[in-house]
Order: sequence, then structure tokens, then C-alpha cells
Amino acid sequence: MPTFVHNERAFIPFSYGPMNCVGKQLALQEIRTVVCAVLQRFRVRAAEGEGALNISAYEAEFKDFFMTVHGPVQVVLEVREPGRQC
Repeated sequence: MPTFVHNERAFIPFSYGPMNCVGKQLALQEIRTVVCAVLQRFRVRAAEGEGALNISAYEAEFKDFFMTVHGPVQVVLEVREPGRQC
């Protein structure tokens, strides 16, 4: 299995360099806000049974173009009860 090498310039949806997207920081903050809101309201877990994640199928469906395309990952969202800790 190849070693993972992190390359910040591999995914450039907002362009790169001094002339990158002016709304980049706002978009990233909005993503963080939405993820936090979802995680506060729902418990997220991997689906079981027929919708379970099949690693070999997931890797087979992985496509690498200008931006990568991943296969589906089935998850279950369970509503958290208000006032209860994780």
C-alpha cells in the first residue's frame, strides 16, 4: 500500500496563490458552522447491513480527475435528545 503524502495544493477548489477566491474564508467558515450544527443535533454512525460501507467497492469507485470523486458512504443520523451529553 502506498504511503499517504499530504499535498495542500492537490485540492484547489478556490484556486491557489495571491489571486485565489475572495470568498474562500467565508465558505470555509460556513462549512465549519454547518458541520458543527449537524454534529450537535445528530449522532452519526456507519450504516449496517445492506447499506454498510464496503471498502473494496469504495476504493474501486474512487476516481481521480481534476478533483477526486468518491463512492457513496451510507451513514445513519440519530437525533440527539436535547440536554443530554454525548
